[in-house]
Amino acid sequence: MAKQNKEEQKRILTELMEADQKNGLYDHIGDTNKMVTAVESFAKELIAEGFYIPKGIYDRAKEIEKEQIMDDFNAGQWAWAEHLSGKEKKDPLEYYNETYKSND
Repeated sequence: MAKQNKEEQKRILTELMEADQKNGLYDHIGDTNKMVTAVESFAKELIAEGFYIPKGIYDRAKEIEKEQIMDDFNAGQWAWAEHLSGKEKKDPLEYYNETYKSND
């Protein structure tokens, strides 16, 4: 019975991930090892619809989002470190660059 539940969960998860992939959730801009931020995704959609986004506004939105991502990452690491003593805390900027930084 337990094995059947695990197989069903795996099947459902696989279906969800395949649907997400078809809907572009895993699309990457530039480096395929990088995640796409909400600002990048939104800008891509606006441009595809024919809208113009001034570079200064786009850059400022990305900078605000970057700060939010790093703050959230940092807060999460402190909470996690409380549970796992001896775990080295990663620099938030390093995390952002590894996970989201694109070459634009």
